Parts: sequence; C-alpha cells; structure tokens
Amino acid sequence: MNLFNKILKITVLLFITALPVVLNAQSNVVVVDQMMNFPDPVENEIKLEADKVYKIQGIIDIGDNYINTNGASLIGNAGGKDGILSRVKGAVLRSQDVM
Repeated sequence: MNLFNKILKITVLLFITALPVVLNAQSNVVVVDQMMNFPDPVENEIKLEADKVYKIQGIIDIGDNYINTNGASLIGNAGGKDGILSRVKGAVLRSQDVM
C-alpha cells in the first residue's frame, strides 16, 4: 500500500469517526437572524436553552427584553455586523441560575 492510499484511508476513517460528533454539534446550533429564533420572552427575559449554541447573524433587536444566557453560548462571525440591540435598563446579557 503506497503512502497516498494510507493517508486516504486514515482521512476517511477520521471523517467517519468524527461524523456523529459533527452532526450532533450541528443539531445544537440555533441560527438567529431575527428575534423569533430565540425562545419567547417571559416578563422581558429571553431564557436560552443551556445545551444550545446561538449563532447570531446580523443585528438582532430584542426590544425591551434581556437575555438570560443560562449556560448557553452566543457566537457571531462578523465583528461589527453581528450583535444584540436592546432597550432594557441594565445588562442585556445576564447569567442566572446556572449550575
């Protein structure tokens, strides 16, 4: 077996082994390009699901609400283009009751 075939076999094996992890990770990603992609606010609190990654795309106006990150992750890819806009008094991002 030549070197190219060995590298190809290792690459395919690594891809197949990692595929379930990649698919599972993707199912935990919530793309947010409008407020409706977040959970519904309760008393001005948008409480995120702890096992999710919220990928912000664009400027998201959440009105008078704030976000309880609840252990979830918020990410954006474009600095200056991705963000959260809120008119809440106090912190926009809060973390409460996280274990």
